Amino acid sequence: MSSENEKNEVTIRVKLDGKLRDRFKGLTAMEGTNMNAVVVEFIEKYVKEKSEK
Repeated sequence: MSSENEKNEVTIRVKLDGKLRDRFKGLTAMEGTNMNAVVVEFIEKYVKEKSEK
């Protein structure tokens, strides 16, 4: 049985330079996280900030 959150998950595609992607992946790994978690956190903060205006 899937959770409610899994039912609402979508995939987005982002084009960026390969070197930038590699640096991003390395930095997130050094921080003990991953690219997806950092992007999701950024989007959540962005939406919250823009929604409060």
